[in-house]
Amino acid sequence: MTLDVVVILSSLKSGAARAWSTKRLLLVLYLASLLVGLSVALPLRKVFMGFVGSSLVGSELVRGVTVDFLAELITANLAAAPALVGMLVFGSIASWLLSLFLSGGALAILAGDGRYRADEFWGGAAKFFGRFLRLTLWSTLLLAALSLLPLSIQWTEGLVFGPDPYQYISYWGGWIRAGVILIALFFFRMCFDYARIHAVLTEEKRTRRSLWHGVRLVVRHPIRTAGLAVSIVVLGAVALLAYLPISGALDGSTMSLVVTAIVAQQLYVLWRVAMRLTRYGSQLALYKKLSPDSDRASDRVPLEQVPNVVAEAT
Repeated sequence: MTLDVVVILSSLKSGAARAWSTKRLLLVLYLASLLVGLSVALPLRKVFMGFVGSSLVGSELVRGVTVDFLAELITANLAAAPALVGMLVFGSIASWLLSLFLSGGALAILAGDGRYRADEFWGGAAKFFGRFLRLTLWSTLLLAALSLLPLSIQWTEGLVFGPDPYQYISYWGGWIRAGVILIALFFFRMCFDYARIHAVLTEEKRTRRSLWHGVRLVVRHPIRTAGLAVSIVVLGAVALLAYLPISGALDGSTMSLVVTAIVAQQLYVLWRVAMRLTRYGSQLALYKKLSPDSDRASDRVPLEQVPNVVAEAT
């Protein structure tokens, strides 16, 4: 267990160092996130501004968009609802495709010497985009298989307790299914990430093999892969918990508070981009420690060096 913690900490430290050392890569991904956000926010702003004058709760928007305002907006614009929903769906798909495209360039940079070069970044993004799309299609089979887990729990519940089980059985069964769904999505995300890394590092064109390699890596090393993923999620949650009270304290109608709120929001977006790069870099470092085709003596942590590595990682 101690060695697992050491490997996780060293991988996380390596990923964070790579993420914060590539300032240009960080800037490119931040600007891409800002562009996608503006492409959705500006049309929504036009809709809001066209409606807020006739809204009775418009004066409350200085404290943020409320549920009452959204309900009134949708009720008064039922004819435009399909267009708004379509815009949000299109924006979500476009954001996902852009993120998938840029991840190829980011992984290509982080897998190398970590220095940003425009030709290497955009070349890697274009080179691996098609492979990542095919990997996504193959991953739907894995996702479909994982979706059978909560269904199997429901079927077992009906088989054991009948079609009308006790209320507490249904209650706890629902919580168990929710937990299984969360674990399945977490497992799927890890497998997909390590499959992408395998495709980049090995130049594998048959993405089904990359997916199988990602699944095998996670299954063989569940503590290290899950521990690293949970550590990154916790860091992101800490940042979110720190941002929420700050954003709440900056609610107001004065220009200084509005500008400060915008700056705080963009700093939080920048932190999220940095955490994405940290995840990529940490998973790359862990992959090189665990994968047989990247098994190098320099990546291993001998037991006799555990105390030194723990001190270095902390």
